[in-house]
Amino acid sequence: MSVTHQSLLDAMDGIAMILDDQLRITGVGEPNWERSFDDKPPHESVACAPAKETVLGRPVTDFIVGDTVRDTFAALFNSVLGGARPIV
Repeated sequence: MSVTHQSLLDAMDGIAMILDDQLRITGVGEPNWERSFDDKPPHESVACAPAKETVLGRPVTDFIVGDTVRDTFAALFNSVLGGARPIV
């Protein structure tokens, strides 16, 4: 059995994503992506997990509600991309 980026993403705990240098989603760990939405109370704009095909290529910040939270996560993700921290 060969190890692929997708199989590694699928094996990780929590929500696993690959982001490019513009914070666009290029891959998601599928089991936990869907499960993370199922475990939360519904938000008025998101009733279920967006399909993988609809999130790929979009900025991760499109899926974060609230300006302060969105800005904080963007700064955290950028600190990983810049090498200041290993993981968020």
